[in-house]
Amino acid sequence: CIAGVGLARGYLNRPDLTAEKFIEVELFGKTERIYKTGDLAKWNSDGNLEYLGRIDAQIKLRGFRIELGEIESLLLQNYLVREAVVILYETDNNPRLVAYVTAKEKSSNLASQLKDYLKIRLPNYMIPSQIIVLDQLPLSPNGKLDRRALPTPNAATSTDFQMPVTPTEELLATLWQSLLKAKSVGRQDNFFELGGHSLLATQLVTRIRDTFGVEVPVRKVFEQSVLSDLATEIDKAASVIALPPITPQPENAPKNLSFAQSRLWFLAQLEDTGTSATYNMSTALELEGKLNIEALRASFDYLLDRHAILRTYFPALEGEAQVAVQNLDDIEVLAITDLQSLNPQTQAETVQRLSDNHAQEPFDLNTGPLFKAKLLQLGEQKNVLLINMHHIISDGWSMGVFKREWEQTYAAFAAGNAPNLSPLPIQYSDYAAWQRNWLQGEILENQENYWKQQLGDAPRLLDLPTDHPRPAQQSYQGGREEYRLSNELTQRLKAISQQQGVTLFMTLLTAFSILLSRYSRQEDLCIGSAIAN
Repeated sequence: CIAGVGLARGYLNRPDLTAEKFIEVELFGKTERIYKTGDLAKWNSDGNLEYLGRIDAQIKLRGFRIELGEIESLLLQNYLVREAVVILYETDNNPRLVAYVTAKEKSSNLASQLKDYLKIRLPNYMIPSQIIVLDQLPLSPNGKLDRRALPTPNAATSTDFQMPVTPTEELLATLWQSLLKAKSVGRQDNFFELGGHSLLATQLVTRIRDTFGVEVPVRKVFEQSVLSDLATEIDKAASVIALPPITPQPENAPKNLSFAQSRLWFLAQLEDTGTSATYNMSTALELEGKLNIEALRASFDYLLDRHAILRTYFPALEGEAQVAVQNLDDIEVLAITDLQSLNPQTQAETVQRLSDNHAQEPFDLNTGPLFKAKLLQLGEQKNVLLINMHHIISDGWSMGVFKREWEQTYAAFAAGNAPNLSPLPIQYSDYAAWQRNWLQGEILENQENYWKQQLGDAPRLLDLPTDHPRPAQQSYQGGREEYRLSNELTQRLKAISQQQGVTLFMTLLTAFSILLSRYSRQEDLCIGSAIAN
């Protein structure tokens, strides 16, 4: 911080930033106005301040905002560390944190000691994937840190390389190389030190399932992050139960709903399916430039033909859901509405109204279709594409797949070519059949018994003291309340989360549970939270 008669008044036309950076404190017995520079320094024993860098070097990594200076500051608090710098290292679309330190004294396992030191003080997403110990940090001619001269993580890795020795280790090493974009992986390498993170761990367990035919929980990747240890877990899982492969069903085989689809169909029966849009999945895309409408139609026809799930509906027969697939010829894939003659204001209002209507229009699971698209023509160079699907045939991940494949097929048709997408080895109905055939008997019974015991005495209602009586049927007409926590409170919440070894989400959810318990005077609560993967 700096102060004195030469201090600036503040930031021009930025009262919020001025209030944050220019503060008044009690200093030497009087009120002094100071400016927080955002620079990080340490006070040397000779009384001089040594500049270390910016403390507010903020980056965003996998959705989290991270202050690199905060990690550096913690490393410098360790008695073994003389200097520390943390960078965001990016290669092959796999950004990760890498720390470089110099030691006050020689230590053979300083990197692992510091990793353990950070684990009890920082959340997982802030822990560097690799800590590299250097004799000295590279400096520029003027004595400042030369970040470009820092060794690359691959060049600085240990030379103590051990080849995989078992078939499981060899296969697993191949999966790691593909996911982590690593040239080689040894049996003692650590998944997270090579650049792995939670999202890649999720993808890894999926590839393990496909390659080895076994289910390994994501937590095992965190607990057994060394390749040889994780390979042992895979071998253990394979000896207990081997998952059968997913194979295409015969054309005339009866089709089943997956468990997820059964849940959604059941919930639809509880509601008025003619008015509910609770499980609609809608999106609106603004298309700039000359649009080839025939190529657009052809791309949708191609994708609905490619993915049978997009033509699937679920008629009820004697109270049970059936699976039926419509012929492509029976579906109007793309509706077109021409709004080019409207003035700009009327056009904008109409687009908003039609977009809302398209998103809220309910689907009939009994008759289908459960996919619909509408094109709003606004001008020669501007269109809006509305897409809506029912959740029973799609999910968030699938929407990404659909968008990617649509872009590829449209580009091909617009260029006068046939799309060159790889053939699909299975359809969703094949997965549903595999799931039903595998998850039955003793396996299903164990799962059901566990949840029946967990939820056996769960309360049917949360008895909140509301201003109005509870309606007979849930309307889902809730509201959204947004507010900001102060910086001080946020830091305290982060600190208590780190002390308890939990995420900030878990801490806030706990606080919300306590609030509901206090209002309802109930100690047993059921709270739903959306998850993925």
